[in-house]
Amino acid sequence: MTASVRYGVFFAQAVAAHSTCVADDFSYFHANVIGTSLKLRVSAESQATADRAKLVALQEIERLGSIFSHYDSGTEFAKFRDLPIGSTASLSPELFECLCRFDDWSKLSNGAFNAGAEELIGLSQDAENTNLVPDSKRLTASVKKATSAHGSLNSEQQTATRRSDAAVSLKALAKRIILDAVCDEVLSNLKNVTG
Repeated sequence: MTASVRYGVFFAQAVAAHSTCVADDFSYFHANVIGTSLKLRVSAESQATADRAKLVALQEIERLGSIFSHYDSGTEFAKFRDLPIGSTASLSPELFECLCRFDDWSKLSNGAFNAGAEELIGLSQDAENTNLVPDSKRLTASVKKATSAHGSLNSEQQTATRRSDAAVSLKALAKRIILDAVCDEVLSNLKNVTG
């Protein structure tokens, strides 16, 4: 289901639910949630329902963060990222889907959308920290590394093979996937939440 269809379904569910109950908005704020701050606004029939929605949302964020985060060396993605080149790993459905989406977006954008951008971000941060512009040789090597094939996917076996030692990150897409999953989880588990 595409994001626009998902949000359209969400809106239709919210309108239908609104006709059967009066909803209030409840706001929550949490720091350090998937590397950022989270402001969550829940429309629900009661504070208790909104509190349950918040709990469901935070649990789903934590579950998916344990798969996608590149900051924590214990996550599924970090373990895959740290495999030796040529190693193959079986992946969870969530991580496999995320990597497939990265491949799709990379192809659609002719390589502009790339998990290897992290390699160039690291180079830029090094330059800022040392106050030295990287020489052309280092810059060329970093661009080559960032734009190389980082892995290959096997849809039949739901595995991925590591193909490069470039610094990679799923940040650009993983947070979107997490937020979509949180909406789905809350709306499917709590019938009196309207948005």
